[in-house]
Amino acid sequence: SVIDAGPGIPRKINITLVWDVAWYEFCVKLDLGRGIASVHQLRHGGDPRALTEDQRRSDAQWRESGLVLQGAAE
Repeated sequence: SVIDAGPGIPRKINITLVWDVAWYEFCVKLDLGRGIASVHQLRHGGDPRALTEDQRRSDAQWRESGLVLQGAAE
């Protein structure tokens, strides 16, 4: 799942990757004014049931062009 953490500088986007036996949550910080991006692992675990429903929701897919949000123009 991809969740926008709201406006602010840097802009924070939380990305959760979920498999049957593991999950990882990352925060991507984007400071477009300074042209800086960074990625930070927030937490990880083995049981996806430990995540909220929003975090388990599939709203993005990996494609050759990169990460594409569902409903986004292709």
